[in-house]
Amino acid sequence: MAKTPWFKFYPTDWRSDPALKMCSLAARGLWIEMLMIMHEADPRGQLLVKGKALTDAQLAVLAGTTPDQIPDLLGELESAEVFSRTLKGVIYSRRMTKDEKKAKIARKNGKSGGNPKLCNKSENRASVNPQDKVMDNGSLKTQKPEARDQILEKQKKPSKKKLGDKPRTPCPFEPGDKPPDEYLKLIDDRGYCRVWANSEFLKFVGHADSKSLEYDSWRGAWATWVGNAERYAARDGRAIPKAAEQKSGGGRYGAAFWDKASENQQKRASELFWTRWDWDKDWGPMPDEPGCKMPDDVIAHGYERSGRGKWPGRRMELTG
Repeated sequence: MAKTPWFKFYPTDWRSDPALKMCSLAARGLWIEMLMIMHEADPRGQLLVKGKALTDAQLAVLAGTTPDQIPDLLGELESAEVFSRTLKGVIYSRRMTKDEKKAKIARKNGKSGGNPKLCNKSENRASVNPQDKVMDNGSLKTQKPEARDQILEKQKKPSKKKLGDKPRTPCPFEPGDKPPDEYLKLIDDRGYCRVWANSEFLKFVGHADSKSLEYDSWRGAWATWVGNAERYAARDGRAIPKAAEQKSGGGRYGAAFWDKASENQQKRASELFWTRWDWDKDWGPMPDEPGCKMPDDVIAHGYERSGRGKWPGRRMELTG
């Protein structure tokens, strides 16, 4: 498909975004250069060239700066949450990704005759000039004339609409988004571990995004997803980790585990967490929670050993 030579840009939003305004002029300049690259990428909205993520040196060449400036400028933009990252760590623009998703839906509707909410497909398929009906004796069957009051009666008859009908909408989340509090309430009510909920939410959003799903209630879709996860766990003989099952006692070193435990002991703790959600409360916040004391390389070790792929970094952190 031919690339669109332009993209929507909102000067008012750009100048009024407090997070962006807190960034330096150099960081904002890099961001606009990144937007140009993401506009031409496939998928549109992600910082890719020919399907591959850019190194700092490559981004510096495309942006017209030196490689040593890129890490600090990217860190400044990321700390202000100007951009997000996918599960694979690829930088993407939330606004551009959402615009592209809406454009794909519009193109899909256009190919099928327009927005399905605004047109009646059965009427579109009907012929504008239907053939005359023929009687058994070969004569034409004429239409009975209607009185004017009959026509008015038909026009005044209101169309039937089911109660509770809501329009279906695309997924309101992007890959890597955190589950909202109202979504986590379902998890808390069932007593499940929030880190498990975060992992399931990432799968839920990724599945909806890859399939371009639409629902009239995304909270209801999330509840169905959690229910299916419960059934699959019961079928496979697996137990969903409970929040109350976190042990307390700190093991050998207690609260000083991250200061006194060896590197191998810490890596083993990371493996147990990512495979069995095993965590000691005395160790402090869990991975994916703010303030976790586990070193990044140790978190990445357990995450990758569990078969989840490359750890995307602390951007997955949950609040609360």
